[in-house]
Amino acid sequence: MKHVEISKIGTRYTIVQLVSKTKPKRRWLRDLFLVGENEVIYSITGAEAVARLNRVAPEIETELFPDCGHDITLVRADRFNRRVLEFINRQD
Repeated sequence: MKHVEISKIGTRYTIVQLVSKTKPKRRWLRDLFLVGENEVIYSITGAEAVARLNRVAPEIETELFPDCGHDITLVRADRFNRRVLEFINRQD
């Protein structure tokens, strides 16, 4: 598995791949929004947040995780981590 470092530059994030014996590559990250269906964000549900993002910012990749809320990284840890790694690995 590749090791990555995520750093914030201004309002954008970049990733730097750290691969032995190679020069690190710096790339801009696209946007990924993962949320649990039971999450409430400023009085809207996770499903409503995803629907709104899909409508106003279709370039943002979204996914709604069933049967969880704010605890998405604990309750769905394997799926969450797999999804984030897949997203990072597609950033070429």
